[in-house]
Amino acid sequence: MSSFGAVARRAVAALAAVACTGLMIAVPSDTGYGWRKNEVAQQTASYAKTQRVYTLFGDDGRPGEWIVGNSFNVTAAGTIVDYDDSAGGHPTIIDAAQAGPASSQSVLPAGSKALPWAVHITYSLNGPDADRSAVQGADGLVGVRIRLEANPLSDTRYFRDAMPIVTFTIPHDVTDNVAVPDTAVVTDDGDSYRISAVGVAGRTNEWDCFMNAKAFRMGRLVIAAVPADRTDDGRDADQSVMRDRLAALASGANALSGGMTNAGSGEHQALIDQLSAMRDQEKAAVDAEIAAKHDAYVKQFGIYIDRYVRSYSSHISGQPGTKTQMGALIGMTGELTGDTPLSQSVTDLANAVNAMSDAHGHTGAANIIDEVIRQIQRRGTTGLLADLKTRQAKEANTGKSRYSAGQGQLANAMIPFSMAYTDTYTARLNDLVNQGGSVAGSEQTAIDQTNQAFGSDEDMQKYTGQISAALKTMAGAREHTGAADMLGTIIDRFGAQMENSGAGDSDGAGASAAASAGASAGAADDSVGGGAVFHSGSVGVDAPFAMIGAASGPLEPADETTALHAGEGTVIDQSATIGDASTDLGAAIDALMPADKAASDSVLRAISSSAASVRYGDGGGDVISPDNTHTVSADFLMVLPAVGDADSIGAASASDGDAASQIPGLGAIVGKFMG
Repeated sequence: MSSFGAVARRAVAALAAVACTGLMIAVPSDTGYGWRKNEVAQQTASYAKTQRVYTLFGDDGRPGEWIVGNSFNVTAAGTIVDYDDSAGGHPTIIDAAQAGPASSQSVLPAGSKALPWAVHITYSLNGPDADRSAVQGADGLVGVRIRLEANPLSDTRYFRDAMPIVTFTIPHDVTDNVAVPDTAVVTDDGDSYRISAVGVAGRTNEWDCFMNAKAFRMGRLVIAAVPADRTDDGRDADQSVMRDRLAALASGANALSGGMTNAGSGEHQALIDQLSAMRDQEKAAVDAEIAAKHDAYVKQFGIYIDRYVRSYSSHISGQPGTKTQMGALIGMTGELTGDTPLSQSVTDLANAVNAMSDAHGHTGAANIIDEVIRQIQRRGTTGLLADLKTRQAKEANTGKSRYSAGQGQLANAMIPFSMAYTDTYTARLNDLVNQGGSVAGSEQTAIDQTNQAFGSDEDMQKYTGQISAALKTMAGAREHTGAADMLGTIIDRFGAQMENSGAGDSDGAGASAAASAGASAGAADDSVGGGAVFHSGSVGVDAPFAMIGAASGPLEPADETTALHAGEGTVIDQSATIGDASTDLGAAIDALMPADKAASDSVLRAISSSAASVRYGDGGGDVISPDNTHTVSADFLMVLPAVGDADSIGAASASDGDAASQIPGLGAIVGKFMG
């Protein structure tokens, strides 16, 4: 009988082999599915195989490791022979004693396989092309070009058969407008603009976007691709079909990190439960406070603009004219001091803006608690306290700098808005006076007409949109502040507990998990030759693999996300980022292919053109080995790193400095309004 130490060493060696050579990790169950390695067998089962490929690109523009989820839909029992590498070696023999789903996962080293697409990201600055380092943090006209073309090194058919979409974000404090082609859409993500675009399968796709940037940076680029072939019942892929396929990919990406969050769930469950209760309280506060504070802001803004325009109107001299009277604007300035209705309304509005922004701190608090919980589940509490302190300082600095930037944004937005408002009001008032009315008697009618124009006229909505963008920047900043405040609370309440329990989470926990796996697999270890480590016990704290099926009855739905070893830190970190990118993909799906209405004509054309590109009956479906001829489809999710960081670049400057002083009266209002 092998000693405990020998078993542990074999387990660790096998895991190292998985990480280094990309061999498949297969998970046996007690329901009639058995996995064997390196045997010669004849394929007798009837099944279809699908795959999902997840990968992160590095700063050098090259894809890293591939996490490949393999799902088998067995329709007739028998033997499955599945190859683990492109050379056709290392076959995994799956004894499928019954029909049903099964799954496995492979981790391929970086560079061992070629993606179907060659991804090119290029930039320009004020016209000429520029490299990434030149545009990072730059001011000026920035262009971003994304190009997907066929990768000549790829041996699969998915460049032709899969439709790609791309998505990334640009923060509000970088720009207030992004120009995109008709195959792309721009939506608002709170403190960022989201750019999402759809391509056509089988073609080189290229998208350009341009913006007048201040301290340029952009979020991570997410590229997803799903097959555009017909459904199982013979329907052509349409908006609904493609939306469902992309949503399934997003769901799988989200589950990728969740499937590996069992490292700290056992002994730390009491801490997780306490944190979960705090998170639920913050989420309840989000629902209650944000809407209430927004309503209060809207009411106060109405009071402010009414008093502002009436004060201006009281200083109009003679015929109103068609443009703002600067003398009337200057006369209004005197009412900003002392106990006047206008002065009070400006103060009240500033307070309402701050209160509305502060309410978003609950969102940041809830989100950061979720993140802390995931960290505990993945790694326990070893070293967590120090990481939380570092993160707290970063969130606090980001919140402070971005709130200042948002205030500057708002100050600069209020100036053109106020000028446009008094221009429109003055022109309306002038028309009413020309029709025989008096200035005082025509005020309310002119105000009503001006409000109607600002609510319906596209040119006027440009000014209100600038204010909304500034408010969203401030709200997003307060999310960071709320996260920092909550991290401080967590550190104060649970810091000592994390330090004490963290001592037991050390590297020994990983060794314990590996040893447990080896002990469970002791009988099988010699026969498989170290090609994989099998675990057939129940899922628990020390279980590196999760079961595919229950102890009896039909297999559970295939879940390729649960087969990775909990101690593979690099892969787990990657899966966490991929899981976060699923949120980006979900937002892009909603923007491009809404569930409740038809997509744009350009998106619908891309879908139909992609469906027409598919050629059926061709081989080249398996992303690991061409010898796996039962693979019918594959999805891809690729994540490229963000460009720039708000903390290193510094948020956009708070204001133009001289902008407010160029307009007497408005400068004084903005100065008082901004505190």
